Amino acid sequence: VYEESKGKEYNLPFYKGRAPEYKDYALYPGNYSYKYPVPGEVNSKVSVWSYNVDSRKTQQINVPLDADGYIPRVRYTKDPSKLAVMTFNRHQSDLRLYAVNPRSTDVFCRPCQRYCQDGDRGQERPVCGRKQHG
Repeated sequence: VYEESKGKEYNLPFYKGRAPEYKDYALYPGNYSYKYPVPGEVNSKVSVWSYNVDSRKTQQINVPLDADGYIPRVRYTKDPSKLAVMTFNRHQSDLRLYAVNPRSTDVFCRPCQRYCQDGDRGQERPVCGRKQHG
């Protein structure tokens, strides 16, 4: 769920381009707007929810998330009792992977790597493995 009512819109001009080509913008650029908080502005609030079709019940899943963090991906796994939920901090230097049971709302942190930017080489490198949050 995204609660983005306090977030401001960011506008980009949309040009004709070549591949793909948008002929509607051949003479005048269009506008592409989306909610994007620039640094220092209010972020959208995000959370993970599950809906049980049989019981028609909606439940919040309490995935640990920094106040300014976000959830870039939620994916199904081969196990129907687990969803993979990825979280990032605002600076994109702390990626965490959680296994979530959508029926019980239990959250497990699998041993995962935390990445940071290597200042000397400009490459990501693992700094620790973690088992926590659940």
